[in-house]
Amino acid sequence: MGAPPSPFDEADALWMASKFTESNSVLENILASGRKKSSDGPLRSDAYTAPSDPRENAEALWRMARNYYDIGETLPKSAKGERYTIALAMEDYGRRCMKADPQNGHCYLWTGTGLGRQGTVRGLLTQARHAKEIRDLWEKAARMLKPYRSPDGTYSVPGDAYFCLGIFYRLVPTWEISQLFLGVKGDLNKSVDCLRTAIGMEPLKLEYAKELGASLICRGLTMKRPQDIEEGKAYLMKTQSMPVFKGRDRVDQEHARLILSNPEMACAYSRDGQQEISEKEARKLIKNFPPVH
Repeated sequence: MGAPPSPFDEADALWMASKFTESNSVLENILASGRKKSSDGPLRSDAYTAPSDPRENAEALWRMARNYYDIGETLPKSAKGERYTIALAMEDYGRRCMKADPQNGHCYLWTGTGLGRQGTVRGLLTQARHAKEIRDLWEKAARMLKPYRSPDGTYSVPGDAYFCLGIFYRLVPTWEISQLFLGVKGDLNKSVDCLRTAIGMEPLKLEYAKELGASLICRGLTMKRPQDIEEGKAYLMKTQSMPVFKGRDRVDQEHARLILSNPEMACAYSRDGQQEISEKEARKLIKNFPPVH
């Protein structure tokens, strides 16, 4: 007989079954157990507990951030207040995770995702000050993360870190003023390269194919590269026959069809809504920031 399932196995199984609230309940019990042990006396360090903060459990915390991400994905785009609150929770659990275990790359991935989601829900310019921090968090995650894959492939790292970076480099403006005042700017070549890296790690992940398609079409339209446009459309068409594991996959198939019918959407596309940025409005805001050195 094998070892009985651990609480993390139970939480992961519930997450895979899209029972995100139930999964969080299991993870809350893990966190509560760690806090109780800490108050009773020294807590033994193991694979799931970082010595930097023995009251917290990094493995539980990043999984809770992941559950909140998926809870947010079940809400309509119009529920901006709820989606924003969930993004704040993702950031909070991610930052607690970083404090609990600074060597755990999942923590940096989910902190960056929480911050980034706050921007796509309320508009990218609301998170302009955090642009470099978000990029740095995801780059650190990509460097630190050891290969980890859920059985269904819907969470796969470091592929998901490259996936986030690919979207980031498409949505952030490519203007030089962005580099001067934000410390980072968009780059369509990096966007495509990051998404190619991600899809090379997880070829059947539908959202990877959708975002790569969007970035290729965006680069094709921006740089007058018709071959990119055609390749991008091929990736979007491919999503229609790819495996569906979660509700967001159906949404992504619908969004892929929308971009195919209106390729001009590609550059500003986000699952949270189009991220159109007025250069005039952006310059007015960004110039209030001190230059980043």
